[in-house]
Amino acid sequence: MTDENNTKRDNLKYAMCYIPFVWIVFFLTEKNISEEFNKHIKYGIFLLISYMILFFFLWWLFWWLLWLFYIWLSWYLWYKAYNWDKIELEVFDTFEDSVKNKIEENKKNEKK
Repeated sequence: MTDENNTKRDNLKYAMCYIPFVWIVFFLTEKNISEEFNKHIKYGIFLLISYMILFFFLWWLFWWLLWLFYIWLSWYLWYKAYNWDKIELEVFDTFEDSVKNKIEENKKNEKK
């Protein structure tokens, strides 16, 4: 029973990461952030920043469509995280890996 309650609580925390700016509270208040939880926080941040960038450049063209898409995608990811479905955003993961590799390369070059 305790494991089931912890799993439901974790699923709810993972799902809450897709509500705008809630992930800030989790990031600042949680002491032990698991790798899975950290991934959901990153995905929530990526989703919001992507929306903000697209809205900034395309608001005059179809702002309402961007808003609906953002709401739908947030709800979809929230639902999948709450029901413990595996969420993988390949675009974000490859982008994150390439940024990490560039940072490591720069650190190696600075040491030389």
